[in-house]
Amino acid sequence: MPLPWPRPDSAATTPTDRRELARHLKAGARSRLRTRKEKAMVRRARWAVVPVILALTVSACSESDGGSSTDAGEKPVIQQYHCSPTLASNSSAIFLGPQLGLTDKFTINVTSVSGTGACVQALSTGQANVSSPAPAALATPVSENGDIGVKYFYELARSDTFNIMVKPDSPIQGYEDLKGKRVGINGAGGVEQSFAIGALKSVGLAASDVTFIAVGNGAAAAKALQEGKVDAMSQVDIRWGTFKAQGFEFRDLTASAPKSQTFGASYAANTKWLESNKELAVEFARMIARATIMTIVNPEAVIRKFYQVYPQFITPGLSIDKQIEADLPVLAARSAKYGFDLEKQTPDLGQFTAEQWAAVLEFNDLTVKDPTVMYTNDIAAAMGDIDVKKWVEYAKNYKDG
Repeated sequence: MPLPWPRPDSAATTPTDRRELARHLKAGARSRLRTRKEKAMVRRARWAVVPVILALTVSACSESDGGSSTDAGEKPVIQQYHCSPTLASNSSAIFLGPQLGLTDKFTINVTSVSGTGACVQALSTGQANVSSPAPAALATPVSENGDIGVKYFYELARSDTFNIMVKPDSPIQGYEDLKGKRVGINGAGGVEQSFAIGALKSVGLAASDVTFIAVGNGAAAAKALQEGKVDAMSQVDIRWGTFKAQGFEFRDLTASAPKSQTFGASYAANTKWLESNKELAVEFARMIARATIMTIVNPEAVIRKFYQVYPQFITPGLSIDKQIEADLPVLAARSAKYGFDLEKQTPDLGQFTAEQWAAVLEFNDLTVKDPTVMYTNDIAAAMGDIDVKKWVEYAKNYKDG
């Protein structure tokens, strides 16, 4: 099935574009996006990349609330894509929902891919049923190609999941102070850069007012900021949690930023799958709500279950207890974005607003004629009441079977 946007060898991505993109992506290269034309080139080339799906596909077994197993062959299987090269504990309460006893209606296959763009492509082609990319990862190709057959159906992170950080003693106090500074990003054209450009725009600055420097996303990136090779850095929130667990300390500029209605990584699905499997999608949405409660109330149990199932992801040399200690700040970083009321269900749980999508498009300097092609509230509205107190108690008293 052909991809809904150009492949790298198509006429829409010229040799000049590819050479220019290679220049931007060269390790450590400095990239200035001076014009809308250059921004569009980077976006176009970025979305032309065909994802390489990593050899990491795992099947989650199912447990009922009472902990009893049932025959997995009798249940539908949901193909979920995880937007990172490796699985991580930060979202494991969702892809391990059946094993945590949060549903007994289906099983989940998890495939790990590199980046949110790869997740959107997998959703569009039908390789994935569900995934949780950043909203800009869908809005970008839709702005260029129209409806690509992907819709968000559950709002998970009610605020943006990216942050711009500086060293604790930095004189930079807000986005407006970034003018003339060096801003670290994973690589040119990524969502970290898109977020930084939107942040600059919110205070009247342009991409050309800073120098973007590719620093990657691991410990080397944290060191680049700590050692002053960059003045600030744009990264996804869970990465900052990892850096903190590794002993790095930084200060967040987001708190002083202008108020925004943009939201973060949430759940999207292949549109045809969503239309053909509404009841299954509604049960998946219910599981997301329960998993959110589980993550907030008992993160240690979530992390422990993850490493019991996937011990290969424990950092070499660390015990599972030390790994849990290191991961707790990571879960805390993401949980803060959920805005979930542990006392009662909010009437719009999991639902999007037109204003939020307008904010996402404005923040990322994108235009989509009809934003409703990118989301639906039908699934979240059909969930009915989630017994919040019941699941809070379940999370508090959870014992691994």
